[in-house]
Amino acid sequence: MGTYDGFANLGTYNLITGKTKSLGSCDFGYRLVHVRPDRIYAIRYGMNQGPAVVEIRGEHEKVIYRNKQLTTNLDVSQVYLGNSHVPAFLIVDQGHEVTKAIIKVHGGPRLQEKPYWSAKHELLTQRGQAILAINYRGSSGYGRSFEKLGSIQSQIRDLQSAISYLSINHDLSSRDIAIWSESYAANLFWS
Repeated sequence: MGTYDGFANLGTYNLITGKTKSLGSCDFGYRLVHVRPDRIYAIRYGMNQGPAVVEIRGEHEKVIYRNKQLTTNLDVSQVYLGNSHVPAFLIVDQGHEVTKAIIKVHGGPRLQEKPYWSAKHELLTQRGQAILAINYRGSSGYGRSFEKLGSIQSQIRDLQSAISYLSINHDLSSRDIAIWSESYAANLFWS
């Protein structure tokens, strides 16, 4: 069991015959729940939608269950920060004015933020908080040269660029901006 975020081809492998069989491709985040020889059951996480339980057979995907009460007004857009053009995802609720912001800094450093639905994002944005999920230099998913640019100093500058972006584009003061960091990212604040 695990989570895969991004594009992939799902398949089965027969231990006895050594043959593989394609079950189709993924373009969302999936958490596998149950695997059978001819199908996969998974929880799918999309960009602007809540999770759904799906059945995948070959190239076909069928939604088995989606909580109809769980609707989202999330707007996710990719932005680039500072002169170094650091990628980030700005997440806001279309129905609420942005009054505060949270800069989400992933752990790693060789990890990345992706624009998938999250219950935490939904809860925070419904309260007028924008989330700016940054992929500082050194993050994966943007090529080896981008990963090699990652030093503590450049990552701190990327965080400063995120604060500047929110101040300029959303007219927020530093008192209106919080930082949400995990694991490695917490070390950036002590540097």
